[in-house]
Amino acid sequence: MIKFAAAFTFAAFLGVQDVQAVEVTKEYINKNRSYQNLKAIGVVIHDTDAPGGTAQNNRDYFNNNSVDASAHYFVDWNKVIQTIPENEVAWHAGRTANHKYLSIEICVPSKHNAYQFNKAYNNAVDLTVDMCRRYNWKVSDIFSHEWCSLNYKETDHTDPVAYFREYGKSMDTFRKDVARKLSVADNNGISDSEVSKAASYLGDNARKVQYLLNCFGYNLYIDGQCGRRTTQCIGYLQTRLDIYPDHLFGPKSIKKALSQLDIAERGCGFINETKLIQYMLGVTPQDGIFGNKTYAKVVEFQKNHGIYPDGRVGFKTFTKLFEQNNAVVAPNPGTNNKPDKPAKPSQPTIPTRTNPMDNNARKAANYLGNKITKVQYLLNCFGYNLNVDGNCGKHTAQCIGDLQKRLGLNSDYLFGPKSFRRAINKLDIAEKGCRYTNETRLIQYILGVTPRDGIFGNKTYAKVVQFQKSHGIWPDGRVGIKTFNKMLI
Repeated sequence: MIKFAAAFTFAAFLGVQDVQAVEVTKEYINKNRSYQNLKAIGVVIHDTDAPGGTAQNNRDYFNNNSVDASAHYFVDWNKVIQTIPENEVAWHAGRTANHKYLSIEICVPSKHNAYQFNKAYNNAVDLTVDMCRRYNWKVSDIFSHEWCSLNYKETDHTDPVAYFREYGKSMDTFRKDVARKLSVADNNGISDSEVSKAASYLGDNARKVQYLLNCFGYNLYIDGQCGRRTTQCIGYLQTRLDIYPDHLFGPKSIKKALSQLDIAERGCGFINETKLIQYMLGVTPQDGIFGNKTYAKVVEFQKNHGIYPDGRVGFKTFTKLFEQNNAVVAPNPGTNNKPDKPAKPSQPTIPTRTNPMDNNARKAANYLGNKITKVQYLLNCFGYNLNVDGNCGKHTAQCIGDLQKRLGLNSDYLFGPKSFRRAINKLDIAEKGCRYTNETRLIQYILGVTPRDGIFGNKTYAKVVQFQKSHGIWPDGRVGIKTFNKMLI
């Protein structure tokens, strides 16, 4: 056994305040060693499936018993122990994965214990952040044991999926938390040189990127200037897209973002997508209404660029628009000149706000009652830019039906529990210092925080913690699926 008396902490090692100070010790095991060289290209996340076992318990077990299994790190709610050197193969996920990846085993509490889970989870996030910084890895280099089983078919384990799910987490949220800590996209972290670098890189494309960012709910003022706020939002969106947040928004980021946009067509309610299209095609005014004028411009553009002229803007048309507007977009492999995927016949075209929707508006108003304001705030999280007035008029009803369609639901305009749950699952985790303006305004409205300025500061954080304590939720001040569900449903 090798034991290093001088332990270190991630916060001291990385020199950042966002990473918690957790003790890390190296206690190499004597048994279950391969002594084979490893040049790791990523990391696999596991759980021990041994309720109550601490990092020390697990380390001692593998040191004293020959079981032909091992891991590089064991992580619990108090400490992290490294048991295998990082340049040595460990036996954790099958032969192929063992020779590619480092491994982290997250310990499991003896019974359901949100406090211990969150501590262990955050310790694992911080350890992964440390690895990514040292090896220049991206969040796409982080895998689950389940992923290894499905892709290499050398084991049948599915961890840590069920363990994470028990506490409202997933591999996606794990990667997002790692990316958030890797990113320096906060008020104190974005340097002038990074802003200057982003502005220089984007050049004349800054205005187009601002329109694109607003499609994801960032509500930027469109001025064509890549300042600190725009640079921050680029990093935030890259994090959401599971791309390393370099704040430059190059071809990979643009392509990934475009692939997430909804198909825009005449009569749709996708205001920000429509404004982006109108800007790139020179349609005025850029009012976000996909009417006949915008439709005609889209058809003309498609005809001129060899795209089937159906007047619908999907991935292919969006990509060509960006290419023709001096944005460099990597080609989508395997595409040809087929038209964008047509709408299913069962999905009705959403009428424009000028079309009569009195019956749907009346139906929605009667059903929602005093929940209308809350629903309007929620709709704005999806980019609808409603004037929040608590009145369910035609436009609010239109947006309800439109969002239900986007969520794969029937557009009944009522927005019941199923619609709430489906929408909540799409929201980002809001926390202190985040810039999810609309999500924060929704939280501030529900919790009675004034002013509802969309800034998740100390006042909002304190109210969230108070709410979580009073509703039996772990009071970490972060609003994810569980807290949103308790607030909204």
